[in-house]
Amino acid sequence: MNQIIVMVGPAGSGKSTYADILARTMNARGLFTVVVGSDDIRAALYGDASDQRDPARVFNLMWEHSCEGLNNGLNVIYDATNLNSKRRAALVKKIKELYGKSVECVCMYMVASCDACIERQKYRARKVPEKVIRSQFSHLNPPEYDEGWDQIRYI
Repeated sequence: MNQIIVMVGPAGSGKSTYADILARTMNARGLFTVVVGSDDIRAALYGDASDQRDPARVFNLMWEHSCEGLNNGLNVIYDATNLNSKRRAALVKKIKELYGKSVECVCMYMVASCDACIERQKYRARKVPEKVIRSQFSHLNPPEYDEGWDQIRYI
């Protein structure tokens, strides 16, 4: 059974770092895995990972790349903030409608304080403004099993 692992958390919570480590670990164990990241897609499209224009295009491409990975027998790590419970539930529903029980839906919830996420900006190449992080925290819906998850992991 393949997995789609959906990262959840504000900027600076460690999603991309953890996703990369997890993918390397899974690949080393023969559980072939690809990371599909919204920042990577923005960088490829616009030359700048922080360019926030046309989110529908970015997330349509994330969906296409995720399906491509799953269709090729890979595990997929879906790396974006994924703060909204309704959007997460819609994503899980689409996956289950398309893949049924052949794909396990795992939520990886990165637990970090707002202050820690702001502090981490000092060490990042691409810094997210404090007001954006505070806004993300105010809009964050922690994941719940009624969104359709097979597993929720707290990191």
